Amino acid sequence: MELAGRRTLQSLINDDSEILCEERRLRLIASALKYSHDKSVVHLDLKPANILITADGDCKLCDFGCSQKIDNEKGLSNTEIGPYRHLAYRAPELLRGEAPTKKADIFSFGITLWEMLARKTPYSGENQHVVIFGVVAYGQRPKHPEIECGPFEECYRDLYSQCWSANSSDRPDAKELVELLKIWKNFFVHKMYNIIKCTLYFLCTEYTHCILYEKYQ
Repeated sequence: MELAGRRTLQSLINDDSEILCEERRLRLIASALKYSHDKSVVHLDLKPANILITADGDCKLCDFGCSQKIDNEKGLSNTEIGPYRHLAYRAPELLRGEAPTKKADIFSFGITLWEMLARKTPYSGENQHVVIFGVVAYGQRPKHPEIECGPFEECYRDLYSQCWSANSSDRPDAKELVELLKIWKNFFVHKMYNIIKCTLYFLCTEYTHCILYEKYQ
């Protein structure tokens, strides 16, 4: 069994000295979720505290204590799923008492994506019962953080908004998430790397030209 360490995504989010750039936010646990869902297992307790961060910065999904085997067509085969401690990450259909499907994990994934951007606990300081009613009856979700939105952040916000859609059929599945995040990493992260590399090259070239100009004047 792999020793992933004790640091969690929650501790990283709570640490103001840690920068959650695009690349770090794209190294999430979509692949682990896909593997689990391919085996017809739903996690049912996906949140930052259950995502371990390795020394290399990789994310590992842990704590499958609430997980259940499901029927791919009908949902959960055993509806006795026990109490939930962290209702902020619960899909509205679960709060209504419906049998979970894989899309319930996708809702939790969306809340986790939001938390990585907002660096806040969802619904912090709000009455839990009021929040539950708002989520189920009125489609209440955490407020979008007030930050400057470039192309990546706009796509990122659209993604977590789709993940927490009230209608579970409107949410992407884990396979789609894996494919999308892979495309994003190749486009956004590598594009930014190339921009930085070109900028540094330009600055170094300009600096060299200035030195040579001063030397031969």
